[in-house]
Amino acid sequence: MAVSVSHAYPHVIAASTNTKHVELGVDVERIRTFAPEIWKSFLTPREKELIAASPVVERAYLRTLAWSGKESVLKAIGVGLRMHPKSIDVSELLRSRYPKSIEIRGIRRCVEMRHWRIAPEFVATVVALQTPTEIY
Repeated sequence: MAVSVSHAYPHVIAASTNTKHVELGVDVERIRTFAPEIWKSFLTPREKELIAASPVVERAYLRTLAWSGKESVLKAIGVGLRMHPKSIDVSELLRSRYPKSIEIRGIRRCVEMRHWRIAPEFVATVVALQTPTEIY
C-alpha cells in the first residue's frame, strides 16, 4: 500500500493505493512568485523555456506547478529533498493536463500525473509511478 499526504493551510490533499508496484506522491502549494535565484535553481532548461514562452500572468502559477510536481515525484520515489529538484524534468506537466512521462536524472519514466488549481491561489499535484523492476 502507498499513501501520501500534503497540506498548505487551509488545504490538505491525500492519496492512497493498494495497487502493487506503484509509487505515489502528492503535494499542494500556495501559488507564489519565487525569487529568480530560487526558481532558476530548481527548474530545468526545458521548463524555463516553456515558462518563458507563457503569458507573464501565468508564470508564477507555472513555476509553482513545476515545484509541486517535483515535490510529488520526490515523495513518490521516497527521497524527498535529498535529491535535487532540478534532477527531475516535469516539462510535460507544464504542457499537458494529463502528462504521461517525466524524466528523473535523465531517464524517462511513464507516469500518471494530475494537477488542479484550487481557487485562485493554490495548486495540487498527484503522481503515480510504476515501481522499476529489474529484468534478468
